[in-house]
Amino acid sequence: MMKNLGSLVSIFLLSMIVSVSAQSSLITKTCNASTYKQLCVSTLELGPQKFQLTPKGQSLVVINSVKANAIPIVKDIEIIIALIPLVEEPLSQCFKFYNEVVNEYIPKGVEALENDDPKTAIEIISKAAVGAYKCEKILISTGEKSADLLKGWKRIGGSGKNVYRLLVIALEILNMLA
Repeated sequence: MMKNLGSLVSIFLLSMIVSVSAQSSLITKTCNASTYKQLCVSTLELGPQKFQLTPKGQSLVVINSVKANAIPIVKDIEIIIALIPLVEEPLSQCFKFYNEVVNEYIPKGVEALENDDPKTAIEIISKAAVGAYKCEKILISTGEKSADLLKGWKRIGGSGKNVYRLLVIALEILNMLA
């Protein structure tokens, strides 16, 4: 009885090691082709294991990470605009954009992927990437012009840069599906 239990435990552990190794290998393969290799690896390694084994699953992990990074930006920009009306004009564009990322682009991109329509997902995520790039420039420019007024600004700028980079990674993975 104990030998059987020991054998079962050994088989289970061996299968777990093989599974983790295959998963790690796929993440490495995917991220080696990425413009932002380290961010790609760290994002995919933090994602749920069941999604890490396919490009579709990896795309979903990265796209959901975009949303997770965009939500605090929306809140931070809203607070800054309320506290410093001087920056409302440039930041209102980014506030609107990041709201669209959270409430439109990401849900539509996920829906397209779940419906096995990577081309539509690519179109949606491409639009989001263009907007993120523009907002990154606006955030940098506004931060430089109003640095003395904007405490904590670097955090928002860094988060905006991460959103853009994650969108690029998502596009790179989505292109494997198209």
